[in-house]
Amino acid sequence: MASRLLSRIGRYLQLDIRYYLKNSLYLILARGGTDLSRLLLSVAFARLVTQEIYGQWNFILSIVGVFAILTLPGINPAVNQSVATGHDGVLVQGTKQKFKWSTLGSVAILGTGVYYLLSDSALMGKSLILASLFFPFYLNFLTYAAFFSGKKQFDKVAKYQVITQVASVLITVIAIYFSRNLLLILSAYLFSFSVLRGYFFRLAYRNMANRSVDLKALSFGRHLTVTTIPTSIRQHYDKLIIAVFLSFPELAIYVIALGFSDFLLSISP
Repeated sequence: MASRLLSRIGRYLQLDIRYYLKNSLYLILARGGTDLSRLLLSVAFARLVTQEIYGQWNFILSIVGVFAILTLPGINPAVNQSVATGHDGVLVQGTKQKFKWSTLGSVAILGTGVYYLLSDSALMGKSLILASLFFPFYLNFLTYAAFFSGKKQFDKVAKYQVITQVASVLITVIAIYFSRNLLLILSAYLFSFSVLRGYFFRLAYRNMANRSVDLKALSFGRHLTVTTIPTSIRQHYDKLIIAVFLSFPELAIYVIALGFSDFLLSISP
């Protein structure tokens, strides 16, 4: 009876209901796994390290988040669209462009790290220099998810995202528990994400059916990146302002409160 009802609804809406519900479930589960792992990481930081270290951690990731615009995030939806129309080669070409431009982001983060070193903030300076080294690998391999989405393989997108998020967070929590050292914690976090995303990018590369490239898609991706600049800054400016004008401990308290609020919003109907 349920099957017949879904079929009737699908014919009325001109939509494959089963396909829609199945893939929506994959994405919901992926979002839930991601949110839970982030909450676990926040709890680990809150219980095992000082507010100063947790504030510094969030300040570093906020700087990385602002400069992430130089990895051309608009290329990801462009890869999605292009792969859906049969141009699998955009995966490689788009990722190459992201790496090319992300060099500027690495230089900018490196420069920020040198500034903190010269300002007698050795730990913050070293952490930012470390982040500049991982910066391209941490973000650019996310094109794998756009590729599989373009292939309508949403189950793989969800599975790979959950594996990456949960495994990386667990590795980071272990680093927190045994070291309490910001440099080691940051290394564990960035290294695990970079390696896992790189591995899944390799799987996407091996699944390419052709090398066809849609140059218009790449141009569209660059244009789309420009339109996302205000959104990218808005996601991180509050944390940067709190860290610069108040203190790292106050940033830590703000992030913990914000994290629980975001988690409750994600599970609310």
